Amino acid sequence: MALVHLGVDDESIGRRSIDVANAVKGIDLIIDGHSHTVMDGGQKVNDTLIVSTGSYLENVGTIVINESSKEAVAKLMSAADYKTSIGKYDESLVNMVAADKTEVDTYYAGLFAKSEVSLNGEREPGVRTEETNLGDFASDAFLYAGRKYAEEQKLGINVDVAISNGGGIRASIPAGDISLNTLYTVFPYGNTVELVTVTGAQLLEILEASTFCTPTALGGFPQIAGAEYTINTAVEYKNGSQYPNSTYYAPAAPGSRVTITSVGGKAFDPKANYTVVVNSFQAEGGDTYYALTQGSFKQNTGIVDADALIQYVNSMKGVIGKEYAKPQGRITMVSKPSAMPEVKPEKEVVEKPVAEPETKAPVANAPEAAPEKAPTQIFSDVYKVAKGDSLWKIAKNLMGDGNQWRTIYEYNREQIKDPAKIYIGQELVIKK
Repeated sequence: MALVHLGVDDESIGRRSIDVANAVKGIDLIIDGHSHTVMDGGQKVNDTLIVSTGSYLENVGTIVINESSKEAVAKLMSAADYKTSIGKYDESLVNMVAADKTEVDTYYAGLFAKSEVSLNGEREPGVRTEETNLGDFASDAFLYAGRKYAEEQKLGINVDVAISNGGGIRASIPAGDISLNTLYTVFPYGNTVELVTVTGAQLLEILEASTFCTPTALGGFPQIAGAEYTINTAVEYKNGSQYPNSTYYAPAAPGSRVTITSVGGKAFDPKANYTVVVNSFQAEGGDTYYALTQGSFKQNTGIVDADALIQYVNSMKGVIGKEYAKPQGRITMVSKPSAMPEVKPEKEVVEKPVAEPETKAPVANAPEAAPEKAPTQIFSDVYKVAKGDSLWKIAKNLMGDGNQWRTIYEYNREQIKDPAKIYIGQELVIKK
């Protein structure tokens, strides 16, 4: 049996639970999550049964295995039905769990620190689309924890940059008192802090790949500390090679859309080595961060990401100050079309007078000049969303490239509030 958090969405091709079942023999049962898919009865892939209950405890999943035949039967029951028809609890166990829960809740809810400002952890607009003050704070915490670890462990390296992917930041921090619970809500996944050494060229690739659709929201959007960069959203992102086991692509021309203006207050050098602090999800190549897996040095600090926030707040004597009242200008967004190359005038040529050609009689039945070619037309269709569709899947089927989902989204912005949420029967305009 395998307990995984992979999902079955097309956007995760190569890393889905069904890909694991196709590639690995001997797994009888996979209990899945991530895509919040409701699988009543499960899904059989080869000899593996994959089950998923959906989300928010709406369903209880049961799997009954026949000992003699080894056959597994999966079934879902709504949480409401379970509570009324089956749910019975041992009172002594209920009391034990309640007591432990009270103790833990009291500890994590206790006053830990305070913030003089509200820190923005919203998705869009927010940490997935632009620099925010919480993005700055989280990245500063990573940089602080990474430098402290390198010093304590006597690694003999300079820790230069920290990147916190916007998708890893899950909640805002309101002004006022802060509990430990608050910081674990910001970073709830329990990722650890890692150090990775990359070249300047690899760092540029990471930033360009992770902003490929900016200003459209992306979980990989890089909040940063220790460096500054500029994104020109008017420049089209052109795909290079596709990252292994990923739906994302390397930039065909790194530096065409993103410019790193400085690292540690010094000019950026694409040939230099920079040590970057990231979370373990990024270090493993998650989202758009494949280039991190190609680094020359890698060290997992063992520090949980939320604990890095706690360390950093403690270093500030428990007060997040007004220096974080607004974003600090580390990421600049511009929208300037690429300048056309300068065309230098040719040298003036003095032409010699040429005698007029002899006039000839018109040729009978001379063919008429060919008509000018009609301009290319852009055709549009209306597509009705079906069960199981996503923008990526629709783009793949109708346009031949799943990454064209952004084009569909742009044409239908008025009716698509969140590109990750489309509904059955929704009519979308597809431009071809």
